Amino acid sequence: MTDISSGLGPAAWIAHWAAATPSAPALEADDGRVWNYAELARGVAGWADALRGDVATGGIVCISPAGEAERRLARWAVDWLGGVDAVLDPGLAERERDACLEVLRPCLILDALPSASPGGGQPLPGGGRILFTTGSSGVPKAVRLDNPALTAAAHANVRARRLRPDDRLLAVLPCHHAAGCLFEDSMLLLGACIRVARRDGAGWLVRALAEGGGTLTSVVPSMLRPLLAEPDCLDKLRLINYAGEAISRELLDQLLAVFPGEVTRGYGMTEAGPLIAVLDDASHRDGLNAPSLLGLPAPAVTVKVDDAGELLVRSPSLMSGYHNAPEATASVLVDGWLRTGDLAEIAPVTGMIRLVGRRCHLFRSGGKWVSPSEIEEILGTLPGVTDSVVLPLESPRWGNVPVALTEGGRTLTRDDLEAVFKTALSQHKWPVWVELMDEFPRHGNGKTDRGALGRLVLGGPSAAAFVIRDLTHAYGGNHMKVQPQ
Repeated sequence: MTDISSGLGPAAWIAHWAAATPSAPALEADDGRVWNYAELARGVAGWADALRGDVATGGIVCISPAGEAERRLARWAVDWLGGVDAVLDPGLAERERDACLEVLRPCLILDALPSASPGGGQPLPGGGRILFTTGSSGVPKAVRLDNPALTAAAHANVRARRLRPDDRLLAVLPCHHAAGCLFEDSMLLLGACIRVARRDGAGWLVRALAEGGGTLTSVVPSMLRPLLAEPDCLDKLRLINYAGEAISRELLDQLLAVFPGEVTRGYGMTEAGPLIAVLDDASHRDGLNAPSLLGLPAPAVTVKVDDAGELLVRSPSLMSGYHNAPEATASVLVDGWLRTGDLAEIAPVTGMIRLVGRRCHLFRSGGKWVSPSEIEEILGTLPGVTDSVVLPLESPRWGNVPVALTEGGRTLTRDDLEAVFKTALSQHKWPVWVELMDEFPRHGNGKTDRGALGRLVLGGPSAAAFVIRDLTHAYGGNHMKVQPQ
């Protein structure tokens, strides 16, 4: 790979490849438009020139054009000016959008690309990105990532997954999604091609892959189900990465059985740029595919576990902080280390990271700790279960008791559930009831909406739920309150 580390940021990478390989394909839009690197650089420079009077170096620009390609083009134009882009989720309700704008206080709100000016010149230094974390309630935090951090993350991703200049990314994750940004940045760093998938009704991802959408893609696990129903669509891919949330063992085993290419898992968080660790294909194929295994630290990433069992991370791709939230920043960035909130173990010889649980999700039941992740992993081994969530239910007798919800698993019986619980879990960890659902509610980025599931549980078990423990004994009649996640 050509060393362009001195040219920090996506706009600088586009300018570099426009000079080095001008005719190389750079971007294929969801509406069929195609740019090579020379054309992309001219276009981005032209839109940047049109915005020059409104955007100063370091100025925050809120980006929300309707088109998938337009959001990316606007991002790169802002970066060309040394500005900081903040792409908003187009699915936000008006009140949610207003709350994000209140946090950002941008110098410009860009709802459409301007008419391009002649352009010219070179990208300005500075620049960066703000991504909002996913929150189940309230306003998500605005994570500030400066261009040196974005560059370090892209280099680490290229090395960890052995990405190549001849790769073609099928971009299926939105560009306000941290993992989506990471892979798109990696393509621009390499001078490779990004193809934006066309989201036109049900089955859009299967169609995009069947049309030869790319050599690699990155998805959240819920996107895999329709692909595995039509595995021929995967034939042209050489690599599938999954990230964003845990995957069930059954879904992962199905993927490994039908996909001959490389499978990697990305573990990270937006505040880490977002890459922390990668579970490579060899580990998957050698049977190290338990949902709790996170892989090895990515290049230039250092990890350790503190006395409380929390995973701490140090790397050049860490955020500079939460925008306009110094107290929140100080609570997670301590002496150069990022507190992840995840409880983990690090194998002393191999360095493999294993997730034990989420610190903020742990709760006590009858004075004993319960890890929802442990129960969710066990539920994921059952036939038909593609996802699971365990929530704490307030109990006047026990403090809290666990309640489980599964996506899939409609053929399971109460005896099936009791058998696996008896084998794998102490009785205080048994869910009071298990709610079997066809599909979980999800955020726009594909992650499970735990807040919506919490509100569902407030109504008690449905008529179709399997009650595992005596309800009156567990929480005392009608008194029910799910703890916030």
